[in-house]
Amino acid sequence: MAWHSVNEQRIVIKFNTKLGKSFSDIREDLQKVYGEAALSKGAISKWMKRFKDGREATEDDSRAGRPVTVTDEETVAAIQEYILRDRRVSVEHVADKFAISYGTAQGIMTDRLGMRRVSARWVPRLLTSEQMGVRVKMCQQYDRRYREEGDYFLNRVTTCDKTWTHFFEPESKRQSSVWKQHSSPSLKKQ
Repeated sequence: MAWHSVNEQRIVIKFNTKLGKSFSDIREDLQKVYGEAALSKGAISKWMKRFKDGREATEDDSRAGRPVTVTDEETVAAIQEYILRDRRVSVEHVADKFAISYGTAQGIMTDRLGMRRVSARWVPRLLTSEQMGVRVKMCQQYDRRYREEGDYFLNRVTTCDKTWTHFFEPESKRQSSVWKQHSSPSLKKQ
């Protein structure tokens, strides 16, 4: 039911209450004019009592609590700009940064901005022709040394089983995930 329709009905209740009309007459008039959108019996009775007690305003009283300002367009735009600067930001971080709840931050990011969290696809890395040439040269050197030194060369080669050595710290799938809008291109990771 639209706010203006509710307020109009309260004005009608106020006017008819001041005229001294009965509850059933006011309810009947509201149903004739507003049909299915007419206020309930309880709402009509409550507002009639308020107007009899001297109330003049037809709007709802202000309520205590936090005003709904976090989902205004300015805040949503600021969150979007923040995410676009760092697409790896977490929902928790956005909530903390903008002093809003986790659920509100997630709702803005997914529903209002149409973003979703995606992980980059792993794409096998193909060697360049220069890298392939280096590999061929290395294999030729090893072959030459084996022919010259025999088993002595092989005994000096260190091999490992179940041991991995990284020259970098690989990212987990979660660490590499980013926020993406529906129209953004897919991410690829090499």
